[in-house]
Amino acid sequence: MSEHGTKICIQNFKRQINGKEAREKLFEVTGVLDGIILFDKPYKRTQLYITFNTKENEQLAYDKIKSGNANWKVFIQEEKNKGKRNREGDDNNNASKKQKSDEPPKTVSQVVTPLAHLTYEEQLKHKETQHLDLIKKNYFAKLQSRDFDFTKNKKTSEDEFDWRGIIPSPVINGYRNNCEFTCAKDDSGKNSVGFLLGSFVEGKTTVSGVDDCLHISQTSKMLVKKMQALIDEAGQDCYNKVDNKGFWRQMKVRENSHQECLVAIQINPYYNKDLVQDKVLCEDMKNLIRKHFDLNKESDGVLCKGLFVQHYGGISNAAPIDSYLEKLCGQDSFVETLGSYKFNVSPYSFFQVNSRGAETLYGIASEWAMQTGSDQKPILLDVCCGTGTIGLFMSSKVEKIFGIDNNESACRDAEQNAKANQVENAQYICGKAEEVLRDLLKKENLNTVEEGRLVAVVDPPRAGLHPNVLKAILNCNSLTCL
Repeated sequence: MSEHGTKICIQNFKRQINGKEAREKLFEVTGVLDGIILFDKPYKRTQLYITFNTKENEQLAYDKIKSGNANWKVFIQEEKNKGKRNREGDDNNNASKKQKSDEPPKTVSQVVTPLAHLTYEEQLKHKETQHLDLIKKNYFAKLQSRDFDFTKNKKTSEDEFDWRGIIPSPVINGYRNNCEFTCAKDDSGKNSVGFLLGSFVEGKTTVSGVDDCLHISQTSKMLVKKMQALIDEAGQDCYNKVDNKGFWRQMKVRENSHQECLVAIQINPYYNKDLVQDKVLCEDMKNLIRKHFDLNKESDGVLCKGLFVQHYGGISNAAPIDSYLEKLCGQDSFVETLGSYKFNVSPYSFFQVNSRGAETLYGIASEWAMQTGSDQKPILLDVCCGTGTIGLFMSSKVEKIFGIDNNESACRDAEQNAKANQVENAQYICGKAEEVLRDLLKKENLNTVEEGRLVAVVDPPRAGLHPNVLKAILNCNSLTCL
């Protein structure tokens, strides 16, 4: 809600367009409108609601919209007592995400850690209930619908299902070693850095500070303060996803268990849309970054080992993996330890976000991978291997490791990690997993190895394994353990 308590309502928009399409249609008529903090177009509704950061921006927008399309009915509406409304603006019209307008807005802690208000024991119980419900819905229910007889197939019966519960993390606060902090306006319209208060689809483009986030370390919180001081001194606006303008986009922080960190600051190199001006601006800002993140001294317990700038002018949240990354000073990477192994981690290579939790996870995965039924050591396919952590953690127990990842930097780190840990039975291949798997199975004759010897471990990105990767794994006849 805006401080002035009003919003613009536009009627007679098409029902079948979502928030993104409505925004594009509006800007075609009015041009880009300044100061938008909430853009809400409920799907299958003819109304569009826009909230602005100041009354002045609201009035300017009202005048433009009023004269823009004769078919639109435009008026300024009080935001209080507005009842339920859909804040999603997407085609799914997800009812679970609807929020009552008279409810207080969510805090940043509620947005990024929605279970933080529960005790840890309650969190584990909540997750266990969710997972068991998913298993029943997506596995057992399907078997039952096919007249599957649980009594005759006890290995897959619900009673015999090998459920080991949710394994607790050995550390529950300040554990996150990889954070991306967004540079944007806060609710007051000030250039700020922190976490978004919702998704862009919901119309949420503002950020809030991270001091109350329990999963963020004190090191990261201190670096956020440094970034805020940098933004305040620089005088350049933070990036605005609505009009795709602004200079500061994001700060990425990687840290290890030795209180060392890597910092990568993402900027928009096309801020002025003038090659000469933008080049001068980037150089000036890089000097300012060096000033605020001084690698030559330890500040407030924070030891920055490497400082980078990522150049990205696109409109999506995630920059392509080949986006230009410039090292300003310091090291290319740092070392993190898992168990007795040391791992080289660069700014954008994958590494588990909870190092001590990862040790627990890998220990269990290693135990399961050894239960193949074969007398010989397993051959391990580490699919989506990242920096090679899982495979190397198991290296002493397997005959051979084939690591596969489409991130070239991660594969280089994996090779360095194998060398640093004196692991000689690991090979890393960069490419799409489905293509690499197909060629690898033929080249190494893996389809002919003894049944039970070939084991695959997967740690896919959040979206899950690509269907082609799953197909390639399933087509490997000798692979019986995943």
